[in-house]
Amino acid sequence: MILLQLLACATFVAPQAGPHQVSRATPSTTSAPRASSESSEDAARAADQELARELAIIVRRARDPKDSERSRLADAIARLGDRAIDPLLGLLEVRRVPAVVGDQPVQVLSVYQEQIVFEGLERIGADKALAQMDRRLAVAAEERRRLAALKVFGRLGERDRMERMFALAAPMDDEPADEQLVGGLRASLAVLLARDPLALPRLNSTWRSIDPALLEPIVFALGELRDGRGLEFATDVAFSHPELVPVVAAQIVLIGRSPDSSVNARAIEFLRETLDVSEGHLASNLARALAVLEDDGSVQRWIDFLDAESNSLRSAALWSLVHFSKLEYSPTPALWQAWWDREQAWFDAEYEPLLADLDSPDAGKATAALRALATRHVRRHEVAREITRVLSDERPALRKLACDVLRELGSIDALPELALARLDEDPAVARAAWSALGSLSGRAFELESPEWEALVAAREP
Repeated sequence: MILLQLLACATFVAPQAGPHQVSRATPSTTSAPRASSESSEDAARAADQELARELAIIVRRARDPKDSERSRLADAIARLGDRAIDPLLGLLEVRRVPAVVGDQPVQVLSVYQEQIVFEGLERIGADKALAQMDRRLAVAAEERRRLAALKVFGRLGERDRMERMFALAAPMDDEPADEQLVGGLRASLAVLLARDPLALPRLNSTWRSIDPALLEPIVFALGELRDGRGLEFATDVAFSHPELVPVVAAQIVLIGRSPDSSVNARAIEFLRETLDVSEGHLASNLARALAVLEDDGSVQRWIDFLDAESNSLRSAALWSLVHFSKLEYSPTPALWQAWWDREQAWFDAEYEPLLADLDSPDAGKATAALRALATRHVRRHEVAREITRVLSDERPALRKLACDVLRELGSIDALPELALARLDEDPAVARAAWSALGSLSGRAFELESPEWEALVAAREP
C-alpha cells in the first residue's frame, strides 16, 4: 500500500511557484477557506490513489500478455486520458508495479509491461507524454528519471530529441560516465534511429559535438541497428579516435556497406591502412570488416592469411573469403587462389566488352550484357554502379531489366538511382524499381513515399 501511495502522490510533482504565482503553502487568513482547501486536497489525493490503483491493475495484467490482449490493455490505459500520463512516467522511473490487494507481491516492471505502458502513452498522445517528461526533468533529474527520459525520448521522440538524449547521458563535470545512463542511451538511441529514417543522417552531420565518452555506445547502437548509413559515423569516429578502432571494426561487421559509395571507399581505405600496422584480434576484426564492405582489393591478402601463424587470423581469413565469394571451399590456399585467378581472368577478358554492350543500340546485345553481368558476385557493387546508367536509357524494357538485375545483384550502392527510377514515367519500370528498393533495403514504403529519399540520404536535408 505504501508503494501504491508513492505511485499515486509522489509521481505528481508540480513545478515550483513562480514570482507571480501564489504558492499552495501560503497561509490562509481565515479558517473556513483553509478547511475547504484541505477537503479539496484530500479529494485530489483520493482520486490520485484510485487512478494509481486502476493503472496497477492494468499493468499487472500485462505481465506476460497474449498478443490478443496487448491492444486491449493499451486501450484501457488510453481511456484514462491525460491524467494517466504522469503516473505512467513515474512507473517507468520506479520500475515497480504495486500490489492492489494485500497479499500480492510488488512486481518489477517487466519488458512486456513496459511495452504496454508505452503503447498506452502513444494512444494518449506522444507529444503530451514528451512535454510532461520535460516538466518532470525540469523539477528533478536524478539518475532514475534520466534513465526513464532516455527510454521515453527513444520510444516516443523524433530526431530533434537526440541532442537532449546525449546531454542526459553525458558525464557531469569531471566524473566518469555513468554505466547505466550510457547503456540506456545505447538501447534508446537504437530504437529512435530505427523509428525515424532521418535521424541517422542527422547523427552523421552532428557527431563532432557529441561528448567523446558517448561515442562508443553510439557505435554499438549503430551495430544493433544494422543500417549501412551508420558506416559514415563509425568511420569518422575511428579516424578521429584511434582508441575506438577495435570497437568500430567489430561493429562495421554488423553495420555493413553504406548506400553512399564514397563513404564505402573512404572506410575501405582507412581499414586497409590500419590493417597494415595491426595484428592479433584487431587484425582479424579488420579483415572481417573489409569482407563485409566487399573489398575485392583485400582478397589476395585473405588468401595469404590462410597460412598465418595466428589461428584467429586464419579463421578470419576463411570467414572473409566465404562471405565475399559465397563459396564453401576448405581453408586450402591453393584452392582459393585458383578461384581468384579465374575471376580475375574473366574480368580481364569479358568485363569491358560487356560494359560497352550496355550502351549498344542493339537491344538484344544490351539485354545479353545485362543478363551476363547479373551472374557476377565478385565486384558486384562496381557492376551495379555501371548498370545504373541503363536506368536512363530511352528504352523502357531495358530500364525495367536493369532494375531486375540490380535486385538480383543485391548491391545497396544502387539505392539512390533506384529511388529516382521508382518515379519513372513507365509504370512497369517504376514498379520494378520499387520492388528492387524493397528487396535491397528491407523497407516497405509506398511507391511514391518521400521516405525513400530519406532512406538513401547521406546527410540531413
